[in-house]
Amino acid sequence: MTNEGEAGTVQAHRHCRSGGAHATPETPARVVELVDTRDLKSLGSKELCRFESGRGHHFSASFLLGAEMQTRRRKAEELPHHIYFERAEELFGAAEKQIGRLVPHSGEQGKLLEEFLRNFLRRVLPDRYSIGTGLVIDSTGRYGSQTDIVVYDRFYNSQLLSEYSSVLFPIECVYAVVEVKKTLRRRDIAKCLRDIAKIRQMAQTKKYLAYQVADKPRGLQVATPGYVEDSLSPRSFVFSYSSEFATIESARSVIEGQLKSTESFVHGVYIADKRWLVSQKPSREEIIVKSRSRSNFGYFCMALLDSINSVPVSAAYLEPYFHSSRR
Repeated sequence: MTNEGEAGTVQAHRHCRSGGAHATPETPARVVELVDTRDLKSLGSKELCRFESGRGHHFSASFLLGAEMQTRRRKAEELPHHIYFERAEELFGAAEKQIGRLVPHSGEQGKLLEEFLRNFLRRVLPDRYSIGTGLVIDSTGRYGSQTDIVVYDRFYNSQLLSEYSSVLFPIECVYAVVEVKKTLRRRDIAKCLRDIAKIRQMAQTKKYLAYQVADKPRGLQVATPGYVEDSLSPRSFVFSYSSEFATIESARSVIEGQLKSTESFVHGVYIADKRWLVSQKPSREEIIVKSRSRSNFGYFCMALLDSINSVPVSAAYLEPYFHSSRR
């Protein structure tokens, strides 16, 4: 199968009006001339046509398949938002190298890289989404592992132990969790998916405040607090600055295999230095994992924002938190 990178070498020989010899392959930078409007219409093609130097343009041409796509891609990369996210990727790469040189301890490197991503997400996500780090808990006393990045609601809800750097987040206020890795390895994928599975189980206990209005004598009404249940899980992502995988297919294969064994779900795994985005499609019957190479950081931000917009959050029903005992 020919990919886009190889499209420039594919040749389609077509005969123009005068016939004769055809051109030899040349790179897009050495395209000599285009067919005129009449030839272009008669051929019914928008593809670039290239010719041997010194020959008339009515000789048969060799068409550069994919040239128009390459031109469009170059133009797209010049758009302001594309330039912004391209530069953002460069910042992430530079931060990883600088932290690696200045901080010898791998654990501290990881903390700094997590903070770098948290600060960036605070700038690009809408104000309604807050960014923190800590433990996700539920009303039955269960709690997950230390989560690198928690996207949560602070408009209707408040996290617990907010006076400390690492806090407790009731599951009801969590939009998404993001695990951050300096280098993504096979064993990291298994652990990340197990941690995500715990949070997905905790989501089954979600309760939101809902007042019930009751009529009283003399036309009075009284609102009493109740709750509505919602089991939709927070969105789950893994962000890695680099990885040990040689190809996106190998990364996808490992992720798919671990998903089958953990019964978890991951909305996106982004590997920054190789611009890979691997994501899972919702399906009740089978695990469907899709991959996208050459995805800049903008695709990760778009996937994150699209997914958290699908999570409804309101005021949590907190009474069970104060009447539960830890299992």
